[in-house]
Amino acid sequence: MGVRAGVSRWMARIARRVPRRFTSVGVILLATTLHLQLLLRLRAREAKLALSRHFAGPRTKPPLEEGWTGRLLLSQLRRIEDLRGRLGERGPLPDRISASLARWASVLSATARISLAERFFEAAARPLPRFSELRLRYTQTVGVLRFMQGRMREAMPCFAEVAETKRVLRGRRGVPRNVRILAGTWFVALGHVAMIDFLLKKQRLGWEEPETVFFNTSDWRAAPGQTILRDLADLGVLLRWPESAKTIFDQIVEFQSRERTIAADGRHRGGESLRENGAGGCPAALPSVLEPRPLRTWDGLENEERLALVEDFWETSFPDGEGLPYAHAAARIQNRWEAEHRPPLFVRREEADAALAVLRRQLGIPEDAWYACLHVRQAGFHHRWNTIWEQARDADIMTYLPAIRAIVDRGGYVVRMGDRSMPPLPSIDGAIDYVHSALKCEYADILLLGAARFFVGTNSGLALVPGIYGVPCVLTNWVPIGLPHWFSRDVMIPKVLRHRGSRDLVSLDEMLGTDLGYVQNPRNLPAGLEFVDNTAEDLVAVVAQMMGELDGEADRVRDRALEEAYFVAAVKHGSYRGSRIGTAFMHEHGKALGFPTGGSQPRADDPSSSRRAATAS
Repeated sequence: MGVRAGVSRWMARIARRVPRRFTSVGVILLATTLHLQLLLRLRAREAKLALSRHFAGPRTKPPLEEGWTGRLLLSQLRRIEDLRGRLGERGPLPDRISASLARWASVLSATARISLAERFFEAAARPLPRFSELRLRYTQTVGVLRFMQGRMREAMPCFAEVAETKRVLRGRRGVPRNVRILAGTWFVALGHVAMIDFLLKKQRLGWEEPETVFFNTSDWRAAPGQTILRDLADLGVLLRWPESAKTIFDQIVEFQSRERTIAADGRHRGGESLRENGAGGCPAALPSVLEPRPLRTWDGLENEERLALVEDFWETSFPDGEGLPYAHAAARIQNRWEAEHRPPLFVRREEADAALAVLRRQLGIPEDAWYACLHVRQAGFHHRWNTIWEQARDADIMTYLPAIRAIVDRGGYVVRMGDRSMPPLPSIDGAIDYVHSALKCEYADILLLGAARFFVGTNSGLALVPGIYGVPCVLTNWVPIGLPHWFSRDVMIPKVLRHRGSRDLVSLDEMLGTDLGYVQNPRNLPAGLEFVDNTAEDLVAVVAQMMGELDGEADRVRDRALEEAYFVAAVKHGSYRGSRIGTAFMHEHGKALGFPTGGSQPRADDPSSSRRAATAS
């Protein structure tokens, strides 16, 4: 309607300007001719655009980074920043400008215009004071948006700033630093719920004070991972819906204040004893020094102090002052956990074992047989988001059929996990398409994952669950290579990057040493690059490695020196020690990936590898 109205107004202006000697018919003919020329040009432009898109191949940029809309928004953003610079950084108007920019950024983010949203959030955060609530929120969002675009190296300083700033704010006088509110980001997906595991491990390792209480008052009844949430409650996490956060917070503060007073009274009596015994140098004002500082309740805290007590999924701080994003933090915690030979926090209870026995019988798994769980991520579960922001983490279930048969040939069963939007699994003896059975439910999912001999899957939230129960994983078609899981019993083979139109692969050093190692969306790849899925042979080989390790044949199927060389390269380039690289995969593709594999032999003198092999067998 806007185009038609514009053309009508334009025709009216033409009619007013033509000489009066032109007849009405002449005016109509002239206007019609011009109108047809305009339509012809528009159609020609549309055809040219369609042809250019057809011959250009797959799109490599998010939708908003192209075209006049993005350029217009960026030009307006530059004008706004210039205006704010002339106004100065003090006063209410610059703050209102930041708030308006953040609102625009939220709209852009909701429509998958990630790069522009990042620019607007960054502009909103830049002039704000370091310790302001809004600066913390906007900076964290910038980090998340950069992470989504595969720019993890630029995201890490954002997460570090937020974690370190929160740590400083928690050190203010009277702030109850041992009370933490679990943010809603922990409850949006199954994998996020499972990762609360590393918060509790961090506390048990002594990197968080033992008095620290984690709580949440949201209605988590609809959150994924209900079984895990109940286990977390047993491990000490307070899930107190429908009570208000203020009520629970003040109750915890009151309890901690009493404990501090009792402890101070004990120290006070100790000081009096020192004076009575004539201890030299004991100051007379010692009792006042020993008085505990009063903890402030919810209403006594500033907004930024409340935010500092919110434990978010995205960043974690450590006693040495370092702030790390979620994956690097989890790897640091799990590495120490395993170095101290600690068992998993999550264990099956007797009632779960009884329910599992019934479930196995209903699925047709004999009592004395073992099984592996299989989950190949596909687009259906996140269909709405994937239509806007496609993922490289998906894979084709059909390429896994030979690996399924390999498991069955070794005497195992395969339980296919996922959601009902997935295509049915072809009929294979020993393979159970549980996802399309009447038994499919959240409780059964967790029971099966926690008791499997091992798990085979792709990068998804479901792939995090077996690890917290101590079940080893075969992680396939893994993207991004720079952010593997952190359990050392896991074996991983990644999707590689190839130059389109050739057989040349991007080297591992280039992937790990640049943002290519953190990209998980095809449109964020540079032009001319594409992801390459694992072959059926790759999948069979890595599954065979896991079965060999569990059968006590680790020295035959593992190349420990190669694994260590890969870890050295990963850590050098800013990643971490996590899942082990698949031996057969590297022997097959190492040369093409520019990674030397010839002559490497298993290292029998590596105590950590020997321990893992003994554990696996």
